[in-house]
Amino acid sequence: MPKYKLFFADLHFHTRYSDNRDRATIEEMIFAGVKHELTIFGVGDHNHNFDLKKWKKQKQESSRLRKKYPSYMILTNCEVTFLLGHFLIIEPEVITGTVREGYELLYKNKEYL
Repeated sequence: MPKYKLFFADLHFHTRYSDNRDRATIEEMIFAGVKHELTIFGVGDHNHNFDLKKWKKQKQESSRLRKKYPSYMILTNCEVTFLLGHFLIIEPEVITGTVREGYELLYKNKEYL
């Protein structure tokens, strides 16, 4: 019988870059998750609270934390919100904060399907 390793993840949490009520940093959210045995983390800040400057800062902070905590998987995601719902883009190359751009990444670029 094959042995499987079970991972616990949160791929959709918000930080100070979007609408986290506590204004928590990515690192603070990771510490909170580690208390519950999470090892995979995906920032999922909202596109409508984002601009290119915040997006670059979030990516830089995530990159720094990946080096600082190599035993955790830290992903940079973006939640693209519509009036009727939302979807999460995991590790997009570029999101400048527009719903249209997120939609095109998800539905028109075959690389992301």
